[in-house]
Amino acid sequence: MAHQMKLFTQRSGRSMLPGLAFAVLCTLCVIMPASGGLFDHIPTSIPSNFQNVLPTHLPSQLPVQLPAPLPQNLPTPLPQRIPAPLPRPNIRPVRPVQMVYPVGGNGVWALGSRVNYNRWASSRVFRVNQFILFKFNPTTENLMVVSAAEYIHCSPRRPAVVYRTGNVVFKLARRGTYFFISGVRGHCAAGVKMMVKVR
Repeated sequence: MAHQMKLFTQRSGRSMLPGLAFAVLCTLCVIMPASGGLFDHIPTSIPSNFQNVLPTHLPSQLPVQLPAPLPQNLPTPLPQRIPAPLPRPNIRPVRPVQMVYPVGGNGVWALGSRVNYNRWASSRVFRVNQFILFKFNPTTENLMVVSAAEYIHCSPRRPAVVYRTGNVVFKLARRGTYFFISGVRGHCAAGVKMMVKVR
């Protein structure tokens, strides 16, 4: 038969494969209906036990590896001693040094002391709350605080203060100019006088 098909193909010039395939398909259609059809063995629905194949749940998160527990026989740390607070130092406020200037450099307030009191006073810078020391013989000398006019004219008509004790520490309590003279007649004109500027 194969020889006859080959001879037929050579004579007609066409292949017999399409015709042969059609003949085989017709034969299967005749034989298969008795057994239920060609495609009856393919299932048309999902079997009831298909869900048992799937996993019932998925993990909510990836597993975390916990660190190994610490050993229970660790040494107990020794208690630390808290040092006692240091005592507070007994600090007393430092009082400002009270400057006391001896008048003329030696403190002598008298006629014939050979001291130019105004030259000495102009070479110093006096501040508020500083002091000037006057030492004199109360039987022959005194100390007066006067106005500018009384200082210029050496005429103590109304002195502000008169000292007769012989040892005076005069406080410069305010800023301004102080005028000092001797109240003994002739001593102020002879040079026992002084003008002090306080800054």
